[in-house]
Amino acid sequence: MLAAGGIADGRGLAAVIALGADGAVFGTRFLASHEAAAHPIFKRRVLTAHAAEAVHTTLFDVGWSQAPPRVIRTKVVDEWELAGCPESGKRPGEGRPIGTMRGRGIEVPLVKYTVAAPAEYIEGDLESLPFYAGESVSLVREILPAREIVKKTPKKPAAQFPIASPHLQNKSPDARSRECWGSPRERSAREGRAEVESSSRLQASGCWHPFRVPDRGTRGCQWTVRWPAPSSEFH
Repeated sequence: MLAAGGIADGRGLAAVIALGADGAVFGTRFLASHEAAAHPIFKRRVLTAHAAEAVHTTLFDVGWSQAPPRVIRTKVVDEWELAGCPESGKRPGEGRPIGTMRGRGIEVPLVKYTVAAPAEYIEGDLESLPFYAGESVSLVREILPAREIVKKTPKKPAAQFPIASPHLQNKSPDARSRECWGSPRERSAREGRAEVESSSRLQASGCWHPFRVPDRGTRGCQWTVRWPAPSSEFH
């Protein structure tokens, strides 16, 4: 089982392993890598963004609807909110051409609210494109080769960042997961309720909402979380 969302370093990896995951998926962290095809403007925006700017929204849907991602707040997001968060088809500048995707002998025109991210092969008004990034964006502050990002992630994160209670540290990921989160059937039932709750909050807001994990309970587990002191970049 792989955990995903808000993970960009060894500390986050240690936390999800302590909760029963076998590993983690790093997404935003690799945007700021030399190998990523993200446009330089996109990469620079990732380096300066804060988690609070990563908003969960349905705004960018041309090409892929009903799949709300997190994007860094931009002028397009602000403009839409100031207009009252109108539905698709009634948004400011709807259908306006904003750029072109070029590659391998083809050209694809892009319109406002497209799901296409700012990439090296896109030309035009890049600021009107979605700058995808998760809440781990606060942890990304330098562009590195992908190999260096992997090397900086400890192979045994639990040893470097001891997080779980002592009585859980020597148990297998599956045992830790069952003890603290319940059986797969119980987890599925809770996640189903959580999905309905999250959807209701989104519809009620009419715009976007900060992602909040519902309280799933811990079946009596006691966790001792020892985080290193936060750096100044989080303030």
